[in-house]
Amino acid sequence: MSLRSLVAEPRSYLEKLIRLPTMGCVDNPKGGFICVEPVGGQMLRIDASALGAATGLRIAERLIGDCKGTANLSSPVCRVEVEITPRSTHRDMLETSAGSRPIVVVYSGQIDMFDVKARR
Repeated sequence: MSLRSLVAEPRSYLEKLIRLPTMGCVDNPKGGFICVEPVGGQMLRIDASALGAATGLRIAERLIGDCKGTANLSSPVCRVEVEITPRSTHRDMLETSAGSRPIVVVYSGQIDMFDVKARR
């Protein structure tokens, strides 16, 4: 499914397993995992509390190294495909150096991450 579809109608995907294309994802030092990607003039953020068992060892190792902390969200090594089951969502505004930007936040209990080239 597309990131644009999720941003447009996030509630329609609640409690459904979805796979999303490439996003920047990191281990959040405050706990859990965060993925962020610009979508049109908005931002999409995925917040998950646990890493799923389908996530490969190479990605798990990157999450405790090069992909630890939100400063690394734009790093190419932190770009992965994501599989989640959204539990809740809300819209908000994100303050950036360029001004305010709408953001859609999607919460999931678990997140699985896959290398971009590792398509099923």
